[in-house]
Order: sequence, then C-alpha cells, then structure tokens
Amino acid sequence: MWPHAQEAARRLGVAPEVLIGQAAHETAWGKSVPRFSDGRSSHNLFGIKASRGWEGERVVNSTLEFVDGVPIRQPRRFPGLPFLRRQFQRLRAVFTGQSALLGGAWASVKDGPAYLRALQRAGYATDPSYARKIQGLIDGPAFDERAGDAKVGPIPADIQFEGVAVPRAVAPTIPAALAAGGTDPW
Repeated sequence: MWPHAQEAARRLGVAPEVLIGQAAHETAWGKSVPRFSDGRSSHNLFGIKASRGWEGERVVNSTLEFVDGVPIRQPRRFPGLPFLRRQFQRLRAVFTGQSALLGGAWASVKDGPAYLRALQRAGYATDPSYARKIQGLIDGPAFDERAGDAKVGPIPADIQFEGVAVPRAVAPTIPAALAAGGTDPW
C-alpha cells in the first residue's frame, strides 16, 4: 500500500501518512473494507461512493452518514476495483478535478491539514468532524506503529497479479519483481 500512498500523495501535495490516516479512518484500520457477496474485497479504502456513471463493479455496504448533524446508518454503493493501486488512482482522479465531485477545492491544498479541510468543505464526508478525526488519528500515539503495517506488510489474502489470484506464499516476491521493472499488480 505504501508505494501507492506515496505516489498519490506526491500528486496531491500531501504526505503519504495523510492518505494512510484517511484509509485507516474510513476502514477502521482495514477491518471494514466493503466486500462483495462472494467475499472479495472492493479495495475501497477511502469511502469513495459509486457515481451514477460508474460502469464497473459495485458493492452495497452500510455506512454512517450525518444528516443535519445526526449519524444515520444507510446503504450506499461503492465502486470495487481489482487492485489497491486503482483505488489510489481513483482517489487522485476524484480529488484533482478529473471528477466534478470536489471541483476547485484542490487549489488551496498545501499540506495534510489543508487536504483534510478541503475534503470537509467540499462535502466529501458528511461527518462534521471528519477532518479533525483523521488529523487526531494521525497525531495519535499509535499511528506510527499502526501505519508501519501499510509500509511493509501484511499482504492481503486476495491479492491479484495481472488479474490472477496469487497464492500467499508467492505474493511476497511480487514487490521484488516490481523493483526489477515488473508490472504493478495493485
């Protein structure tokens, strides 16, 4: 996950830890990533909802939305993408104006806190404390330890390489192959 966070963060103008913090908040540190009925992961780490024009796979998941400041559980459709890398690419697309969702909100982003505030102002999240919660998580005492997992391990059981499921025993060799110029499976 770390290389994808680094790439997306560089293009968004924030530290990769901010994106890891956002993903950690959205998924409760990976415990509630939306899954398809067959158990496959949607790899949707950022709570990005499927737009009407989304033509790929969708997963319906219960999510907490704030309506007039009141938290309410509601079913929502989320896009599913086959690889983690694609979720980071979608995040960049949504947040850099390739999507109408946030429009010009990105013009003011200079750092992580500004990124989180821009998300909040643009209505990306309905939680009125969204930016504060993520910043608190990033600034918290356990973040460096927990975020370290995103940098080095563990590899998801449902990892795919060029569209083919890869056994867990083989999966750890994939990053080494990538360093040698291989194809990025995420």
